[in-house]
Amino acid sequence: MAILMTGVAMTCVMMMTSCSVSDNPVGGDDLPGGKIGGNLKSLDNVAVGDYVFADGTIVTASTYIKDGKYIHAVGVVVYVGQDAISENGVTLRDGKTTLQSHCLVLSMARTASDVVWANNSFAVELGDDNLVKSTAALKRTTDVSGYTNTKTLVEKAAENGDPNLYPAAAAAWNYDYPTPAGSTGWFLPSAQQWAHIIAGANSLGQLDFNKVVWNDWIYEFANPGFLHKLNAADTFEVLDGWNWTSSEYDWRNAVAIYFGYVDNVSSAGFKYNHKGEAKYIVRPIFAM
Repeated sequence: MAILMTGVAMTCVMMMTSCSVSDNPVGGDDLPGGKIGGNLKSLDNVAVGDYVFADGTIVTASTYIKDGKYIHAVGVVVYVGQDAISENGVTLRDGKTTLQSHCLVLSMARTASDVVWANNSFAVELGDDNLVKSTAALKRTTDVSGYTNTKTLVEKAAENGDPNLYPAAAAAWNYDYPTPAGSTGWFLPSAQQWAHIIAGANSLGQLDFNKVVWNDWIYEFANPGFLHKLNAADTFEVLDGWNWTSSEYDWRNAVAIYFGYVDNVSSAGFKYNHKGEAKYIVRPIFAM
């Protein structure tokens, strides 16, 4: 998956310094054999819709051709910021590095389908203060770490001697696809992260949190924006369907996010369902 670059382009990406997009077009010179163009980006000017490759390269195109082979991005940027939503300040898996985040990156494909959230779990696993059962909880921008939720569930499963005790979290955490060095690695996003991905100031359309009615609310986008375009792209496995979050609603239920794409119209919604019975999609993200 390595990507070869030369001159200022190599320096910009390796040092993650500010780059002028217009000065760094990606083509045959920067990516030998490249036939699908785009602009080279850095973490300092990353934007929603940029594509991230396994070595940390950021380009505005999802694919290029090298030596006759297609090189594909591992994910697409869906949120930009340095805050709790983007996991700023979390400790990475090495146990010592603090993440200075810039964005959230959504996997180009789901890791699994028809997965339960927990096996025979009838308790609040993440703490009562972390429950997401109101529109206020969906809006809050602190204590929303899907990374911490997922890590906690994986560690609890290990302590219980059953690594698959929480299948959705395990599928996300152990997704066998490389992420850039210095990132969080894959995890299951929280309900708040999904809400802010959809509703944020990222050309994704406007989502009115006050209209959320649990289990009975589907919001149709008048101006669907970027996720809608992703679902129409051949390079992206569509989001269509219910996707687990790493958030709990109560002792019996976990929160799921719906994103649908039918007849060129996108819609979204939230619901809670039984942790051990409902079977939904797992679509992980990472922060970098």
